[in-house]
Amino acid sequence: MLSSSKADAETWDAKSLCLLMLAVAVLIPAAPPFLLLWFIIRLVSIFMPFKLYNYLDEKLYSSYQWTVLFFYEYLAQTKIILYGDSIDDLFKKKERVLYFSNHQSSVDWIITDMLIARQGGIGRSRYLLKNELKYIPYYGYYFYQHGCIFVNRSEFKADQAVRSLISLEANNTNSWVIIFPEGTRINYDKPAVIKKSQEFATSHGLQPLRYHLTPRVKGTYLTLNTLANYFDAVYDITIAYEGFTGGKNVPQLFSWFKRRRTLHIHLRRLPMDLVPRRNQEEVASWLHGVFAEKDRMMSEFNETGRFAGPSKVSRLPLSRLLPATAFILALIGNFWLADFGLRMYLGTMLLGGIVSIVYAMFAD
Repeated sequence: MLSSSKADAETWDAKSLCLLMLAVAVLIPAAPPFLLLWFIIRLVSIFMPFKLYNYLDEKLYSSYQWTVLFFYEYLAQTKIILYGDSIDDLFKKKERVLYFSNHQSSVDWIITDMLIARQGGIGRSRYLLKNELKYIPYYGYYFYQHGCIFVNRSEFKADQAVRSLISLEANNTNSWVIIFPEGTRINYDKPAVIKKSQEFATSHGLQPLRYHLTPRVKGTYLTLNTLANYFDAVYDITIAYEGFTGGKNVPQLFSWFKRRRTLHIHLRRLPMDLVPRRNQEEVASWLHGVFAEKDRMMSEFNETGRFAGPSKVSRLPLSRLLPATAFILALIGNFWLADFGLRMYLGTMLLGGIVSIVYAMFAD
């Protein structure tokens, strides 16, 4: 494995820098026309059954996420090694899932895309997100409209979160609800945060974690309690970035393109009848036990360079990625290649930015 010191020394070459610039030049400028197209769908949906609106919204969302994977998996030549529960059978299912994972990188949400894409229906993902993320122009507003749930960790508003969760069940959406229970990425450059997390565990009679932060329980408990009859299973995901001992200094959203990455991903499916949810204390104890097992697995990975058990290299075919990428490129091109389209693009960029800011300021 690549040592942490070598990982720290990664530098940009011409190829990797061009790839980053290409990804930025497509994914960020796509946001305003994407939002405009969604608004048109939403406006027309006044006259549609909700199921049809939801289908179109998920197709639109999918097109963007497939394009993300075109850059971060295909062009970046990311190697994905899967371990765990009957991978082939798991990806044949189309389940309603509570997904949780360890959280080391700003790319972890893209890894979620990588996994749900292999099960089909990449547009089905909904996230529990930190409240601060709603301030991201365009994206924050759209994520809310797509059914994601923003959670203020310092002022947790259970009623608001419950309303959003119930809407998933009421609207009969077939979703993955995605939670990163640690609440924020573990950052070894912030030892005080790690120490505080370990002290919290010790004070509550829990095992201090070495490679993870002590998981927060409120969001997980609330989701389990509210949607107990909605989910088919919990997917417990453990991610390790090859070459980064102990998860230190793992690649982030932009540095991802510096070199080819290898991901080791362990998947465990837990049927709902095996998942405790009677009270918050029971869920807290169970969830911490899950992360203690992740700690053990990460320690083993650091020694051996792999997770235990059979593994499988998984690749998405280019045929799955190209249609959506072509659609996103056409969407941008149709605005940029004509004077009227360019004016509409700039107007949407301005208005969409204002709407996003106003939403972030006043939305609960």
